[in-house]
Amino acid sequence: MTMDFGGGDAARNQADVAIAALRRTHDQLVAIYADRGESLGDREAWARIGATPMIGQNDVVSEVFSLDNARALNEFATEVGLGRMSMWSANRDRTCSDAYADVTVVSDSCSGVEQDDESFGAILAKGFTSSGDAPSPTPSASASATARADQVVDDPSTSPYPVWAKESSYPQGTRIVWRRNVYEAKWWTQGDQPDDPTVAASDTPWRLIGPVLEGESPSPEATLPADFFPTWDAATVYDKGDEVMLDGGAYRARWWTQGDNPASGQVNPGTSPWEKLTSAEITKLLKAEG
Repeated sequence: MTMDFGGGDAARNQADVAIAALRRTHDQLVAIYADRGESLGDREAWARIGATPMIGQNDVVSEVFSLDNARALNEFATEVGLGRMSMWSANRDRTCSDAYADVTVVSDSCSGVEQDDESFGAILAKGFTSSGDAPSPTPSASASATARADQVVDDPSTSPYPVWAKESSYPQGTRIVWRRNVYEAKWWTQGDQPDDPTVAASDTPWRLIGPVLEGESPSPEATLPADFFPTWDAATVYDKGDEVMLDGGAYRARWWTQGDNPASGQVNPGTSPWEKLTSAEITKLLKAEG
């Protein structure tokens, strides 16, 4: 496992340290056989050793296994006749999306480095032949890869916006906080993790605004007086543009409607005749009222 060395040399060049570790392993393997009275040739010893680097960002923040490191390690491995080349892990072999704000936090879905069109797998596998399907990652290893990301905890008392929750729905323009970063909804969304590293920038419903700054506190949500608009009534016919109040929320009709509850309709607002006014829209209304 040529990864997570924890030393300054590894931070400077992951390939050099990995190769040094493999050389020491080779020497130890030869010595073990010699102690048993058996002779193990140089190439034979290399053929019994495998290397598994952790591609991209390692668990140690200062250690990043780059594409150039992969090329150097592969060149060494094919030269000496290394028996096996692997990597942790195939599901991480891609560039993180723009939504993943802090690439120094290990993700189990992307490498944390800019790969363009290159693949760690293709670079490391050059000169090797496959010995069959690789085993699936164990749950414990997968959990450890995401542990550092999960350790980033948001504090509602110091977050300028509500902390994202999977079960909540967010209309377009809503701002939330997730893992100490502020995101804004590009369209209505529910259940879409803001920093999902596997989603392209064009597909994610979230736009990264920036980090939560030191000393920030919750921003008060703008609200309208209970009588600012008429209270919604199930028997009333509403035309496009009509505005109503219900349970402290303000809503605007998107088309003709009667009997459709504005609040319950926000569970699936794409089909609801009502749209909930955002805090920014409410602020404009209040300013217009003077």
